Amino acid sequence: MTTRAVAEALDQALARLMLDDATLAARLDRYAETLRELNQPFAEAVDRLVSRLQSVTAGNEAPKVGEVMPPFLLPDENGHLLSLEELLVKGPLVVAFRRGHWCPYCQLSTEALARIQEPVADSGGSIVVICPENSAHARLLNWRSQAEFPI
Repeated sequence: MTTRAVAEALDQALARLMLDDATLAARLDRYAETLRELNQPFAEAVDRLVSRLQSVTAGNEAPKVGEVMPPFLLPDENGHLLSLEELLVKGPLVVAFRRGHWCPYCQLSTEALARIQEPVADSGGSIVVICPENSAHARLLNWRSQAEFPI
């Protein structure tokens, strides 16, 4: 299979999984399985990276659920500055971190948050996604996931 054919097959798998009613964990597992089937060397590289990150306990210093988060002031997908303080005025806040619009796992997990945005809002909470991308790419992630929360 050519590189282009693999990329197209992965894009099609992602598109199907974005519409799937399965749990996020199941959809992420299915994508990982498809990736292994279509591009074993890349899947192995990802596995090595994850193993290295786990071996150095990457992320262990990040705030845990319920812990105080350091204040921030960041631009959203439209370039408007948002602060943690401003977001918390509305009530409890779900803060999720993503690598970017290009990451299929990030797309699936952001879309999963979009699926629960209404019940979160109904309970008085809100959602924000933080990713290291420019506004155009953040808007793309927002659009792909059909999110109504800031990215």
